[in-house]
Amino acid sequence: MPGERSGDLTERERQVMVLIAKGHTNKAIGRELEMSPHTVAGHVQDILRKYDVPNRAAAVDEWRRRGNGA
Repeated sequence: MPGERSGDLTERERQVMVLIAKGHTNKAIGRELEMSPHTVAGHVQDILRKYDVPNRAAAVDEWRRRGNGA
C-alpha cells in the first residue's frame, strides 16, 4: 500500500495480531473476524514480513516491544 511503512500494520492486521497474542489459531481468528483461515494466514504472513520475524511468537514479542498489548 502506498505510503505504508514496512513495520506498520493495517487495521485488519492489528485485529489479527490481538487474537494471535491471545493464542488463537487461524481457524479461531477466522471465526472471530468472519474470514477464512486462508485469509487469516495471509494476514499472518504479512505481519511476519512487516516485523521481519520468523514466527507468530516472535511477532507477538515484537508487537509488545512496540507498545501494544499487555
